[in-house]
Amino acid sequence: INAILGSKFCPEGVVPTTTSINMLRFGEGEESGKTQRNKDYIEMFLPVDLLKQVTVVDTPGTNAIIKEQTKLTKGFIPQ
Repeated sequence: INAILGSKFCPEGVVPTTTSINMLRFGEGEESGKTQRNKDYIEMFLPVDLLKQVTVVDTPGTNAIIKEQTKLTKGFIPQ
């Protein structure tokens, strides 16, 4: 995701680092860089032009060791 967005916005590692549903949306000015926690997901507002046209969703893997993370992703995908 960081490669697509052109900067390091999301944590990276050799083991999975995403533990929640993260929706990456466009934001500029005061909104840029803000994070908003909602009931089921986290919204991150980033100053990336691509996000004017699409929302990128970062989810935990479906083969995560922590089963709750797999459950989160499988519950979100149908949406």
